[in-house]
Amino acid sequence: MLEVLYYANWYLRSRFLGRKMPLQSVVFITSRCNLKCRHCAISKATEGGLLETEDFSFQKVKGLLKECHHAGSRMVTFEGGEPLLWKDGDLTLEDLVIEARRMGFVSTSYSTNGTLPIPDSRTDRIFVSLDGTRKYHDMIRGEGCYDLAIKNISESKYRHISVNFVANVLNWECVPEFIEEMAGVKNIRGMSFNFHTPHAGTEDMFLPWEKRSQVIDWLISYKKKGYFIINSTEGLRRLRNNKYVQRCWVTDFVLPDGKRYPYCPGYDEKICERCGYGMGAEMSAVWDFVPSTIVEGLRLFSKV
Repeated sequence: MLEVLYYANWYLRSRFLGRKMPLQSVVFITSRCNLKCRHCAISKATEGGLLETEDFSFQKVKGLLKECHHAGSRMVTFEGGEPLLWKDGDLTLEDLVIEARRMGFVSTSYSTNGTLPIPDSRTDRIFVSLDGTRKYHDMIRGEGCYDLAIKNISESKYRHISVNFVANVLNWECVPEFIEEMAGVKNIRGMSFNFHTPHAGTEDMFLPWEKRSQVIDWLISYKKKGYFIINSTEGLRRLRNNKYVQRCWVTDFVLPDGKRYPYCPGYDEKICERCGYGMGAEMSAVWDFVPSTIVEGLRLFSKV
């Protein structure tokens, strides 16, 4: 009940009192990774010497979480690099999950590329990034990565795994086959879809609008058939042409440069009109109080 009261309080204060409080924080805890994916802006930045490859210390992450919490956020997602590589002495990612809980975050999650064993965890949701069926995923992430990810998902003791697919010029055609294949994999409880956002160095991966529209038609069709696609139908519709009001401050970010940004960094890159992050469209629908989108969000993250 306290969780629902928090969400209601955030909505009232933000919508009617004009307080630009983040609802969610995305915290990058490491720029280290064991892959070099073709679409990854962080990988390209580290290769080009624009970003140091490092793990933040536990104390640094703790301080950043305090900043996010003080700003109003109560949901946190840990990102990388590869978050499961993060460590500080004997401390692991699970210790950050526990610390976020202790601090007062009502929901935690993290993303992984699935090439490392997926441990049991106190987090609310683990997202495994998959870029398609075997042919497409391995083309983007490296040979053998698909089979290893499916093995680690199936063998994990954790039971709240979702897969995250980012559609781009290389993999968009396999979306229907991918949905049907994932529906049969043990431990997968949902599928989240985004579209490639052309951050610096990755512009060539942007999916043309007409193909994005086709993918969205597929997703809505499969959602109607009962496949557990996490995106709400209204959120998908808004992603078709990005003609929704973008409120980038609803999510704040801590990037691998160690700074907290009170809005999506894509705003500074001036790429908002080509944004492919599903969360932006979902938050827009929540703001407009679309009931189906609110239900989908509670179903994914809430313990109520």
